Amino acid sequence: MYKILATDIDGTLFTDDKKITEKTRNAIKKCADMGVYVVLSSGRYYKGVLPIAESLGLTNSYHVADNGICYFNTEGEVEFINVFDKDEYKVLIEHLRKTCKSFVVTNETGMWYETEDRRCVETMLPNNGDAHYIKMKDILDVPNPFKICAYYETDEERDNILSREYEKISGCVSFKVLIDFYPKGIDKYATLLEVAKRLNVKEEEILAVGDSDNDLPMIENARLGVSVKNASENLKNVSDIVLTQTNNEDPLCYVIENIIERTLYTGMF
Repeated sequence: MYKILATDIDGTLFTDDKKITEKTRNAIKKCADMGVYVVLSSGRYYKGVLPIAESLGLTNSYHVADNGICYFNTEGEVEFINVFDKDEYKVLIEHLRKTCKSFVVTNETGMWYETEDRRCVETMLPNNGDAHYIKMKDILDVPNPFKICAYYETDEERDNILSREYEKISGCVSFKVLIDFYPKGIDKYATLLEVAKRLNVKEEEILAVGDSDNDLPMIENARLGVSVKNASENLKNVSDIVLTQTNNEDPLCYVIENIIERTLYTGMF
């Protein structure tokens, strides 16, 4: 049986208007009552994931934030995995200054930006709880940065931002207008495995659901990887199951009632 249900938030758990339906809330409670750990796994800053976990009553689990940069529980324990290599961080920042009009750097204390264009800040603001956004003269001075979020408007701008490759940094589209950069080797699935260890869950007991390219490692490597109907084509291509439900049609209810509950009673995957 599955013992972890890992779910992305935006575009998966949340509807387009950033809400969780009552039907989905009830299904998640039912899943937790069956003894399955529901793990939120998001590109959001951990302070933006925490209130969602609390609102769902997911206090017995750990949750993954910032695309795997950290995991945390609702008791205040936060484990950060890695930060950027200093030299490559500088190279990336210089590249973004030439190709991107608005970007935000994240470290343990908050969000930092240097551009007059605040579109990246305004896009991220509703998703990150009480995180502090601080304007500074030189973003290279941010101590121990672990994530950069870049805003784009057009496909050409997106491609220009992603045109450079780095030895120690990965980048991918995490939302419709946002690109995330983070230390290579860090992703949602790698950190989900750390969570599984803390919860004494085996790797083959993990089911994951998502919609975007930052979910690729999680969906591709979980025992069962599920994508919602509105998922990217890249994600659908590596999924074991592509749902017929979009994020606006309670996809997690289907997963819980037709996959998790069924395996619980049959003992089969």
